[in-house]
Amino acid sequence: MFTMTCTGPRNPVPHPCIGKTVTVKIVDHCLGCPLTIDLSQESFTIIANLVASIINVDYKQYAYHISFTSPLLLQ
Repeated sequence: MFTMTCTGPRNPVPHPCIGKTVTVKIVDHCLGCPLTIDLSQESFTIIANLVASIINVDYKQYAYHISFTSPLLLQ
């Protein structure tokens, strides 16, 4: 899981960023597309104006903790 934030335009669309962050799961990659991340339309519209179509982003791996609870056996 990664958190992503729009940082600015990559084309002439002025001010594409909305100012929000989205958490996404990366499910695939393109070997011939270095430095490219394709977001779903739903995820993209959370962080940027869809008209922009291409944006710069900051992304960080989302750290989450899973705790497992097991019963305590008293003897």
